Order: sequence, then C-alpha cells, then structure tokens
Amino acid sequence: MRIAIDNVSPGTSTAPGGKGGMRKYLESLVTEMLAASPDHQFTLLTPDWNTVFDIPTDPRLKVVPLRSVPKSRVQRVIYERTAYPAAIRRAGCDVFLGLCNTLPPNLGMPSAVVVQSTQFQFVPEAYGFLQRHYLRMGVASAVRAADAVITVSEHSRQDVIRWLKPDPAKVHAVLHGVFFSTDEQSAPPPAGRRPYILCVSAFYPYKNLLRLVDAFRIVKDAGLPHELVIVGGDTPGLTVADVVGHARALGVDDSVRLPGRVSQGDLEEFYRAADVFVMPSLYETFGLPVLEAMALGCPVVAAEASSLPEVVGDAAEMVDPLSPESIARGLTVVIGEPLRRAELVRLGKERVGEFSWAKAAHETLEVLERAAARGGIAC
Repeated sequence: MRIAIDNVSPGTSTAPGGKGGMRKYLESLVTEMLAASPDHQFTLLTPDWNTVFDIPTDPRLKVVPLRSVPKSRVQRVIYERTAYPAAIRRAGCDVFLGLCNTLPPNLGMPSAVVVQSTQFQFVPEAYGFLQRHYLRMGVASAVRAADAVITVSEHSRQDVIRWLKPDPAKVHAVLHGVFFSTDEQSAPPPAGRRPYILCVSAFYPYKNLLRLVDAFRIVKDAGLPHELVIVGGDTPGLTVADVVGHARALGVDDSVRLPGRVSQGDLEEFYRAADVFVMPSLYETFGLPVLEAMALGCPVVAAEASSLPEVVGDAAEMVDPLSPESIARGLTVVIGEPLRRAELVRLGKERVGEFSWAKAAHETLEVLERAAARGGIAC
C-alpha cells in the first residue's frame, strides 16, 4: 500500500522550533511506521521550506517538497483547498493520512484524518472568532468525508462522536507514545537550587494557569519554600504578562519563574529537577507532559478532567481543576509525604511503559488499511 502523509495541515508547527509537539509526533510516527511495515511505501508531502526531519533514510520513504505552500494560516487554508488536492493526486498513492484536523477536498482516494484538538469546540473562549469557526467547519467536514478518523484518546473519541455523530465504527483512538525514555540519564540538579513546582504548558486559558497561581499562593502561605516554574509561551488568550500580573496581585511574583519555551534538553532537566509536576488543565485531548514527567521520574499532580484520568491511570495525585484549594492540597501531599511521592514515581514509570510510538504506528497503520479497504483498495 502506498500511503501519502500530510505535512501541510500542521503548518509551521512541524518546522524546526515550532510550537508544541507536532514535529516530534510526525518524526516518531513515520519512523515507527517504517519499522512496522516492510510492505508499505510512504510519501511525505511537505512544504519546501520544511523538508529536513529526524527520520531514518529509507528507500520506502519519499519526501516530496511542495512549492508555494504559505506559512500564513489563512493563506495556507486557501492552498489546501485549491492547489493541494492536485499535488496529492500526483503523488500516486492509495490512501491519504491528514495529520492535523482537516482534509483537502476532492482527494480521489480513501483517507483518514487525525483530530488532534477539539478545544475550539469544548473551550471556545480560548480561540478567536475566525479560528474557532474555521476549525469547527474544517474538522466537521473532515470527519464526514474521511473513511476513518483517528483521535488521540478515548475521551476525545467520545467527544467527536457526541459532537459530530459519525459512525462510531470509523472513529479510532490511537494514543501517543512518549518522547523521553525512562532509561535516559542526565546530570543531577545543581546543589543549592531552590526547590520548585513545574508546569509545562502553552498559555491557553483552558490550561488553567491563573488558578494554578492561586493554588501556589496557598502553598506559599502554608510555608513551602518552592518556586513555581511554568515552561511555555504566550497565546492570544493569555500571556506571560497576564500571569506575572496575577502573581504580583497575589504577592507571589518573586517566586513565579517563567522561562518561556525551552529546548528539549533543557526541558528534560526541568522535569528531572522538579519536586512535582502539575497539569491543572480544564480540557486536554491527550496531555503528553504528564507522561514526559513520569518518564523522567517526576511525580505528577493532574486534573480530574477530560482525557487526563485516562492517560495517568492511578499514577497521579488527582485534583479538582476548578478549586485552587484542591490543587494546593494535591501539591502539598506530593511534596510533603515521601511515601506518596515514591509511590507516584514508581507508578509513573510503570504507566509510561503502556505508551509507545511503535504501538501508535501499528494502530495507525491498521486504521489506514481499514480506510483503504473501505475505499476498495486491497492492502
């Protein structure tokens, strides 16, 4: 089977230095699909300004640079609906995998789409009017048109089914792997470093960072010496300045550190040296940072909301994300009770073992084979 893989819909997120984990998602998925499927061939359709990836050289993988793909989101949407379908058809593949929420029209072949996000539907206040409505229409259209739909958690699968009412049999949950290995080693944190609570998150309103600062104020008032470190960058809905202003109003700004976006190596060090990792989000389709923290031996406090209970299992201290008091209690338990902390570290390492990119690739290939079969293509 000849599989066309879309790297146009992710836009600049898969370019070097792009926001979020889409670049690593693409690289990990393609690498493991190559390893899992000696009989399949792959064509990666990618903008000519984004053609270098950390994927092993393989004669079964062809990287096709596409000219004139805009970096601008609005212009790229126009490209996807005009020039892109012809470029896909010229690749001569049997099935098309749309990597990020949308499908081009008039593909002329079976297709599957990965619904990476549904926040625009379930926490719409985090998005501008045009982006929210484009994503709603684009995802709805893709789910209707696709022969198969992939979501990144069972919770997200159920949300898509409730929202758009597709045939449930064509919607499949394929969970992510983990970018960090539990076997990776790094230098210990410098002696004398001030202890800290870590959160890794873009500054979307649904990430619940202001309530996290509220909870941090409570633990500071209780006498804990920790800093709060939030790794991530601005979004239109919330900025570093907003978080700093909120912390200042609560009198804890001298203990809130916001290093911005950091390299993968620096991120590993932040995880390893933290006393606890916290993810208080109101809504996630997956929630990869909780697994990254677990992989690197950092105990986790997570919101009892959306996909997070599914991802963490029993390997996190669960809290009510709407209650700063609950978040503060969770942090205090993990920091202040050594036995609970050790238990969470152990359970976290075990939990991470249930997620792998090899498994994600195998399940993705199964979905593509079903999609091709629905379209009359023999695999």
